[in-house]
Amino acid sequence: MYLRNRTNLSAEQREQLAIRVFAAREAAKQGPVRAAEVADAIDLAAKAQTGLRDALAGRLSPQQRRAAARLNIDRITRALGLIASIATPA
Repeated sequence: MYLRNRTNLSAEQREQLAIRVFAAREAAKQGPVRAAEVADAIDLAAKAQTGLRDALAGRLSPQQRRAAARLNIDRITRALGLIASIATPA
């Protein structure tokens, strides 16, 4: 399609099209990496949810609850960091 219509495009339009094509190719390369980051973020959030559920269920001593809180704050922070890195354009 491009070859047939390239004479109708200005040099700037052709350049913009090329930029979009190269950006799409680069984004496609990042797909598996991004999917792994999303999976990691979901895993960390799920572990934090389970830990918080256990802490709230009264199964833990006060010392264990404090340790669980620290661990789950770390998990949530890392999950949010992964989400932020995914949402930030490369």
